[in-house]
Amino acid sequence: MSILAADIGGTNLRLAIYDDEAENRLHDAVVLTQETSDPGLTIRAFLDQAESSGIPFPHAAAMGLAGPINNGVCRGTNLPWNIDEQEMRSALGIEQLRLVNDFTALARAVPSLGKNDLLSIQEGQSDEWGPILLLGPGTGLGVAYLLPDPGCAGGYRIQHSEGGHASFAPRSAREVELLKFMQERFDRVSNERLLSGAGLTAITVFTAQEYLHDGDLAHELEAIVAGEQEDAASLISDRAFNQDDAICQRAITTFFDILGAVAGDLALVLMATGGIYIGGGMVPRLLPAFDAKRFRSNLEAKGRFIDFLEKLPVSLIRHPDSGLSGAAHLARDLHRATMV
Repeated sequence: MSILAADIGGTNLRLAIYDDEAENRLHDAVVLTQETSDPGLTIRAFLDQAESSGIPFPHAAAMGLAGPINNGVCRGTNLPWNIDEQEMRSALGIEQLRLVNDFTALARAVPSLGKNDLLSIQEGQSDEWGPILLLGPGTGLGVAYLLPDPGCAGGYRIQHSEGGHASFAPRSAREVELLKFMQERFDRVSNERLLSGAGLTAITVFTAQEYLHDGDLAHELEAIVAGEQEDAASLISDRAFNQDDAICQRAITTFFDILGAVAGDLALVLMATGGIYIGGGMVPRLLPAFDAKRFRSNLEAKGRFIDFLEKLPVSLIRHPDSGLSGAAHLARDLHRATMV
Protein backbone atom coordinates (compact mmCIF):
# COMPACT_ATOMS: atom_id res chain seq x y z
CA MET A 1 0.00 0.00 0.00
CA SER A 2 1.12 3.58 -0.57
CA ILE A 3 0.06 7.23 -0.35
CA LEU A 4 0.41 10.15 -2.76
CA ALA A 5 1.75 13.57 -1.79
CA ALA A 6 1.80 16.69 -3.98
CA ASP A 7 3.29 20.12 -3.39
CA ILE A 8 1.84 22.37 -6.10
CA GLY A 9 3.34 25.84 -6.17
CA GLY A 10 3.49 28.66 -8.65
CA THR A 11 6.87 27.44 -9.96
CA ASN A 12 6.97 23.65 -9.52
CA LEU A 13 4.53 20.77 -9.21
CA ARG A 14 6.27 18.21 -6.99
CA LEU A 15 4.89 14.68 -6.70
CA ALA A 16 5.90 11.72 -4.56
CA ILE A 17 4.58 8.32 -3.57
CA TYR A 18 5.41 7.24 -0.02
CA ASP A 19 4.90 4.09 1.99
CA ASP A 20 1.94 3.92 4.39
CA GLU A 21 3.94 5.49 7.23
CA ALA A 22 4.87 8.54 5.11
CA GLU A 23 8.51 7.84 5.86
CA ASN A 24 10.04 6.23 2.77
CA ARG A 25 9.71 7.78 -0.69
CA LEU A 26 9.07 5.22 -3.40
CA HIS A 27 8.76 7.39 -6.52
CA ASP A 28 8.90 11.12 -7.30
CA ALA A 29 8.88 13.74 -10.05
CA VAL A 30 9.04 17.51 -10.53
CA VAL A 31 7.12 19.30 -13.32
CA LEU A 32 7.11 23.02 -14.11
CA THR A 33 3.73 24.42 -13.11
CA GLN A 34 3.46 26.82 -16.05
CA GLU A 35 4.04 23.92 -18.46
CA THR A 36 1.19 21.91 -16.95
CA SER A 37 -2.09 22.54 -18.79
CA ASP A 38 -4.06 19.89 -16.87
CA PRO A 39 -2.74 18.90 -13.43
CA GLY A 40 -5.10 15.92 -13.25
CA LEU A 41 -3.67 14.39 -16.43
CA THR A 42 -0.11 15.13 -15.30
CA ILE A 43 -0.60 13.45 -11.93
CA ARG A 44 -2.42 10.49 -13.50
CA ALA A 45 0.49 9.95 -15.90
CA PHE A 46 2.86 10.04 -12.92
CA LEU A 47 0.79 7.38 -11.12
CA ASP A 48 0.63 5.18 -14.22
CA GLN A 49 4.40 5.37 -14.61
CA ALA A 50 4.89 4.42 -10.96
CA GLU A 51 2.44 1.52 -11.21
CA SER A 52 4.22 0.18 -14.30
CA SER A 53 7.39 0.10 -12.19
CA GLY A 54 5.70 -2.12 -9.63
CA ILE A 55 4.82 0.55 -7.08
CA PRO A 56 1.41 -0.01 -5.43
CA PHE A 57 -1.34 2.41 -6.45
CA PRO A 58 -2.01 4.96 -3.64
CA HIS A 59 -5.08 4.53 -1.49
CA ALA A 60 -4.91 8.07 -0.05
CA ALA A 61 -3.58 11.44 -1.22
CA ALA A 62 -3.03 14.99 0.02
CA MET A 63 -2.13 17.94 -2.18
CA GLY A 64 -0.74 21.23 -0.96
CA LEU A 65 -1.69 24.08 -3.30
CA ALA A 66 -0.54 27.71 -3.56
CA GLY A 67 -3.91 29.29 -2.82
CA PRO A 68 -6.92 29.18 -0.49
CA ILE A 69 -9.28 26.18 -0.53
CA ASN A 70 -13.00 27.03 -0.44
CA ASN A 71 -15.65 24.30 -0.51
CA GLY A 72 -13.15 21.85 -1.94
CA VAL A 73 -12.02 24.15 -4.74
CA CYS A 74 -8.65 25.89 -5.01
CA ARG A 75 -8.69 29.04 -7.08
CA GLY A 76 -4.96 29.44 -6.96
CA THR A 77 -3.63 32.91 -6.24
CA ASN A 78 -0.38 31.97 -7.97
CA LEU A 79 -1.53 29.02 -10.11
CA PRO A 80 -2.57 29.04 -13.79
CA TRP A 81 -5.66 26.89 -13.16
CA ASN A 82 -8.26 25.95 -10.56
CA ILE A 83 -8.46 22.51 -8.94
CA ASP A 84 -11.67 20.86 -7.70
CA GLU A 85 -11.23 18.20 -5.03
CA GLN A 86 -14.07 15.99 -6.24
CA GLU A 87 -12.97 16.23 -9.86
CA MET A 88 -9.43 15.30 -8.84
CA ARG A 89 -10.73 12.25 -6.96
CA SER A 90 -12.49 11.09 -10.11
CA ALA A 91 -9.53 11.86 -12.40
CA LEU A 92 -7.07 9.91 -10.24
CA GLY A 93 -9.35 7.19 -8.92
CA ILE A 94 -8.37 7.95 -5.31
CA GLU A 95 -11.39 8.39 -3.04
CA GLN A 96 -9.41 9.40 0.04
CA LEU A 97 -8.02 12.66 -1.34
CA ARG A 98 -7.73 16.07 0.28
CA LEU A 99 -6.74 19.49 -1.05
CA VAL A 100 -5.05 21.86 1.41
CA ASN A 101 -3.18 25.14 1.21
CA ASP A 102 0.54 24.54 0.60
CA PHE A 103 1.42 26.12 3.92
CA THR A 104 -1.02 23.83 5.70
CA ALA A 105 1.00 20.96 4.28
CA LEU A 106 4.28 22.59 5.33
CA ALA A 107 2.85 23.23 8.80
CA ARG A 108 2.01 19.53 9.16
CA ALA A 109 5.70 18.76 8.63
CA VAL A 110 6.91 21.13 11.37
CA PRO A 111 6.37 18.80 14.39
CA SER A 112 8.44 16.07 12.72
CA LEU A 113 11.39 18.29 11.72
CA GLY A 114 14.68 17.42 13.38
CA LYS A 115 17.63 19.62 14.28
CA ASN A 116 19.35 18.80 10.99
CA ASP A 117 16.30 20.12 9.12
CA LEU A 118 16.54 23.53 10.79
CA LEU A 119 18.92 26.45 11.07
CA SER A 120 18.52 28.13 14.45
CA ILE A 121 18.38 31.94 14.26
CA GLN A 122 17.46 32.50 17.89
CA GLU A 123 17.43 29.81 20.55
CA GLY A 124 14.80 31.45 22.74
CA GLN A 125 12.57 29.58 25.15
CA SER A 126 9.68 27.68 23.61
CA ASP A 127 6.38 27.33 25.46
CA GLU A 128 5.42 23.67 25.07
CA TRP A 129 1.76 24.61 24.69
CA GLY A 130 2.32 27.85 22.80
CA PRO A 131 1.12 28.61 19.26
CA ILE A 132 3.67 28.36 16.44
CA LEU A 133 3.98 30.81 13.55
CA LEU A 134 5.05 29.55 10.13
CA LEU A 135 5.71 31.92 7.23
CA GLY A 136 7.81 31.94 4.13
CA PRO A 137 8.30 33.63 0.76
CA GLY A 138 8.18 31.80 -2.55
CA THR A 139 5.99 32.53 -5.53
CA GLY A 140 3.82 34.20 -2.88
CA LEU A 141 4.07 34.72 0.89
CA GLY A 142 2.64 31.79 2.81
CA VAL A 143 1.45 32.03 6.40
CA ALA A 144 0.04 29.36 8.73
CA TYR A 145 -0.40 28.84 12.48
CA LEU A 146 -0.02 25.67 14.54
CA LEU A 147 -2.28 25.65 17.59
CA PRO A 148 -1.52 22.94 20.23
CA ASP A 149 -4.27 20.31 20.36
CA PRO A 150 -3.52 16.82 21.73
CA GLY A 151 -6.56 15.50 19.86
CA CYS A 152 -5.05 16.27 16.45
CA ALA A 153 -2.48 14.27 14.50
CA GLY A 154 0.99 15.56 15.29
CA GLY A 155 -0.33 17.33 18.39
CA TYR A 156 -1.35 20.54 16.60
CA ARG A 157 -4.39 21.96 14.87
CA ILE A 158 -3.28 23.77 11.74
CA GLN A 159 -4.87 27.10 10.89
CA HIS A 160 -4.32 28.38 7.37
CA SER A 161 -3.92 32.15 7.03
CA GLU A 162 -3.83 34.71 4.22
CA GLY A 163 -1.61 36.95 6.35
CA GLY A 164 0.68 37.42 3.37
CA HIS A 165 -1.96 39.73 1.89
CA ALA A 166 -1.96 42.10 4.85
CA SER A 167 -0.83 45.62 3.91
CA PHE A 168 2.87 46.43 3.84
CA ALA A 169 3.81 48.83 6.65
CA PRO A 170 6.97 50.88 5.94
CA ARG A 171 9.18 51.67 8.94
CA SER A 172 11.66 54.18 7.53
CA ALA A 173 11.92 56.99 4.98
CA ARG A 174 13.51 54.55 2.52
CA GLU A 175 10.70 52.03 2.93
CA VAL A 176 8.18 54.85 2.42
CA GLU A 177 9.87 55.52 -0.92
CA LEU A 178 9.73 51.80 -1.69
CA LEU A 179 6.02 51.83 -0.90
CA LYS A 180 5.48 54.78 -3.25
CA PHE A 181 7.43 52.95 -5.95
CA MET A 182 5.20 49.89 -5.52
CA GLN A 183 2.01 51.97 -5.43
CA GLU A 184 2.84 53.26 -8.90
CA ARG A 185 2.61 49.64 -10.05
CA PHE A 186 -0.19 48.38 -7.82
CA ASP A 187 -3.09 50.20 -6.26
CA ARG A 188 -2.57 48.31 -3.00
CA VAL A 189 0.73 46.97 -1.71
CA SER A 190 0.58 43.83 0.42
CA ASN A 191 3.46 42.10 2.18
CA GLU A 192 3.39 39.47 -0.56
CA ARG A 193 4.08 42.13 -3.20
CA LEU A 194 7.55 42.45 -1.64
CA LEU A 195 8.15 39.09 0.01
CA SER A 196 8.01 36.86 -3.07
CA GLY A 197 9.99 36.21 -6.21
CA ALA A 198 8.28 39.07 -7.99
CA GLY A 199 8.76 41.21 -4.89
CA LEU A 200 12.52 40.63 -4.83
CA THR A 201 12.60 41.65 -8.50
CA ALA A 202 10.71 44.87 -7.69
CA ILE A 203 13.02 45.65 -4.76
CA THR A 204 16.03 45.15 -7.05
CA VAL A 205 14.64 47.55 -9.65
CA PHE A 206 13.83 50.10 -6.94
CA THR A 207 17.36 49.79 -5.55
CA ALA A 208 18.91 50.34 -8.98
CA GLN A 209 16.91 53.52 -9.48
CA GLU A 210 17.66 54.67 -5.94
CA TYR A 211 21.42 54.19 -5.94
CA LEU A 212 22.33 54.66 -9.59
CA HIS A 213 19.63 57.14 -10.55
CA ASP A 214 19.62 55.11 -13.74
CA GLY A 215 16.14 54.17 -14.90
CA ASP A 216 17.49 52.48 -18.04
CA LEU A 217 19.68 50.13 -16.04
CA ALA A 218 16.81 49.41 -13.66
CA HIS A 219 14.55 48.46 -16.56
CA GLU A 220 17.37 46.39 -18.05
CA LEU A 221 17.65 44.45 -14.78
CA GLU A 222 13.91 43.92 -14.72
CA ALA A 223 13.90 42.71 -18.32
CA ILE A 224 16.74 40.25 -17.61
CA VAL A 225 14.82 38.77 -14.69
CA ALA A 226 11.53 38.61 -16.60
CA GLY A 227 13.20 36.97 -19.60
CA GLU A 228 14.82 34.16 -17.63
CA GLN A 229 13.12 30.79 -17.25
CA GLU A 230 14.48 30.37 -13.74
CA ASP A 231 12.91 32.22 -10.84
CA ALA A 232 13.94 35.68 -9.72
CA ALA A 233 15.55 34.46 -6.49
CA SER A 234 18.01 32.26 -8.36
CA LEU A 235 18.96 34.94 -10.88
CA ILE A 236 19.30 37.81 -8.40
CA SER A 237 21.20 35.65 -5.91
CA ASP A 238 23.58 34.60 -8.68
CA ARG A 239 24.24 38.24 -9.59
CA ALA A 240 24.68 39.11 -5.91
CA PHE A 241 26.95 36.25 -4.87
CA ASN A 242 28.80 35.22 -8.03
CA GLN A 243 28.99 38.50 -9.92
CA ASP A 244 29.44 40.72 -6.86
CA ASP A 245 26.51 42.91 -7.94
CA ALA A 246 26.08 45.55 -5.20
CA ILE A 247 22.54 46.41 -6.33
CA CYS A 248 21.36 42.81 -6.02
CA GLN A 249 23.17 42.43 -2.69
CA ARG A 250 21.42 45.51 -1.31
CA ALA A 251 18.07 44.27 -2.63
CA ILE A 252 18.43 40.94 -0.83
CA THR A 253 19.36 42.72 2.41
CA THR A 254 16.21 44.86 2.09
CA PHE A 255 14.17 41.72 1.41
CA PHE A 256 15.37 40.08 4.63
CA ASP A 257 14.85 43.31 6.60
CA ILE A 258 11.18 43.34 5.57
CA LEU A 259 10.78 39.61 6.17
CA GLY A 260 12.06 40.04 9.73
CA ALA A 261 9.69 42.93 10.40
CA VAL A 262 6.67 41.03 9.05
CA ALA A 263 7.60 37.93 11.07
CA GLY A 264 7.63 40.06 14.21
CA ASP A 265 4.24 41.60 13.37
CA LEU A 266 2.63 38.20 12.81
CA ALA A 267 4.24 36.76 15.95
CA LEU A 268 2.56 39.52 17.98
CA VAL A 269 -0.80 38.89 16.32
CA LEU A 270 -0.59 35.21 17.31
CA MET A 271 1.50 35.56 20.49
CA ALA A 272 3.62 32.78 19.01
CA THR A 273 5.23 31.54 22.23
CA GLY A 274 5.83 28.15 20.58
CA GLY A 275 8.28 29.75 18.17
CA ILE A 276 8.66 31.08 14.64
CA TYR A 277 9.57 28.96 11.61
CA ILE A 278 10.64 30.48 8.30
CA GLY A 279 10.01 28.27 5.26
CA GLY A 280 9.27 28.75 1.59
CA GLY A 281 11.32 28.16 -1.51
CA MET A 282 13.31 31.41 -1.64
CA VAL A 283 15.17 31.63 1.65
CA PRO A 284 17.55 28.67 1.11
CA ARG A 285 18.78 30.24 -2.14
CA LEU A 286 19.42 33.58 -0.47
CA LEU A 287 21.21 32.29 2.64
CA PRO A 288 24.69 33.62 1.70
CA ALA A 289 23.29 37.13 2.31
CA PHE A 290 21.41 36.24 5.47
CA ASP A 291 22.54 38.13 8.56
CA ALA A 292 20.97 36.49 11.62
CA LYS A 293 21.73 39.39 13.97
CA ARG A 294 20.23 41.93 11.58
CA PHE A 295 17.20 39.71 10.98
CA ARG A 296 16.54 39.42 14.72
CA SER A 297 16.91 43.18 15.09
CA ASN A 298 14.18 43.79 12.50
CA LEU A 299 11.96 41.08 13.97
CA GLU A 300 12.24 42.43 17.52
CA ALA A 301 11.95 46.17 16.83
CA LYS A 302 8.40 46.42 18.21
CA GLY A 303 8.74 49.00 20.95
CA ARG A 304 7.38 47.79 24.26
CA PHE A 305 7.27 44.16 23.04
CA ILE A 306 10.95 43.78 22.25
CA ASP A 307 11.49 41.75 25.44
CA PHE A 308 8.73 39.32 24.43
CA LEU A 309 10.10 38.82 20.91
CA GLU A 310 13.68 38.36 22.12
CA LYS A 311 12.55 35.22 23.95
CA LEU A 312 10.92 33.46 20.99
CA PRO A 313 12.76 30.60 19.25
CA VAL A 314 13.29 31.38 15.55
CA SER A 315 14.37 28.77 12.98
CA LEU A 316 14.83 28.56 9.23
CA ILE A 317 13.55 25.36 7.61
CA ARG A 318 16.21 23.92 5.34
CA HIS A 319 14.67 20.49 4.70
CA PRO A 320 14.48 20.44 0.88
CA ASP A 321 11.08 18.73 0.60
CA SER A 322 9.27 19.66 3.80
CA GLY A 323 6.08 20.56 1.89
CA LEU A 324 5.94 17.11 0.32
CA SER A 325 6.68 15.48 3.66
CA GLY A 326 3.84 17.41 5.28
CA ALA A 327 1.42 16.42 2.51
CA ALA A 328 2.43 12.78 2.97
CA HIS A 329 1.69 13.02 6.70
CA LEU A 330 -1.70 14.58 5.93
CA ALA A 331 -2.50 11.71 3.54
CA ARG A 332 -1.50 9.23 6.23
CA ASP A 333 -3.68 11.09 8.77
CA LEU A 334 -6.62 11.00 6.33
CA HIS A 335 -6.31 7.25 5.80
CA ARG A 336 -6.00 6.51 9.52
CA ALA A 337 -9.06 8.65 10.29
CA THR A 338 -11.19 6.59 7.91
CA MET A 339 -10.07 3.38 9.60
CA VAL A 340 -11.34 4.42 13.04
